[in-house]
Amino acid sequence: MKIIISIFTLILFSNQCGQNNESKVEDAQVGQNQEELTITYEAQTRGFYEKVWADQTGIFFADNRELNNVKTAQISKAVWEELMALKNAINLDALPNLKAPSEKRFSDGAPIGSLIIKTKQAEVESSEFDHGNPPQEIKALVNKLLSIKEKL
Repeated sequence: MKIIISIFTLILFSNQCGQNNESKVEDAQVGQNQEELTITYEAQTRGFYEKVWADQTGIFFADNRELNNVKTAQISKAVWEELMALKNAINLDALPNLKAPSEKRFSDGAPIGSLIIKTKQAEVESSEFDHGNPPQEIKALVNKLLSIKEKL
């Protein structure tokens, strides 16, 4: 009787392990098909904070450092593809070395802005620039991200 129970238990557990492995393989394949990308814009000074980030699931906005009351919205596939096209037009290796067109942030004349692009392989942050006046190379992407945020 003990042998029958042991065999039954062995068969039961081996079937369950196989099912878990199959679902993990399927989850991994789905994850590989979707590019992991997050685009984040952050602007801050002593009395001001704004963070906008977008990924394939939606766009998110917070106006305080604690990230309380995050506003969220879904973005359409067309808008996401437009953001991807704007991101692909940027040389990510040059992003940290971009020269800001103005320097008002040095004297509290403008909040400090930065753009962060996080992919599966790396996270790249731009050099700092004045909020509202990004370097020409990333201007289209920053403005598109902020225009989507305005709809929240």
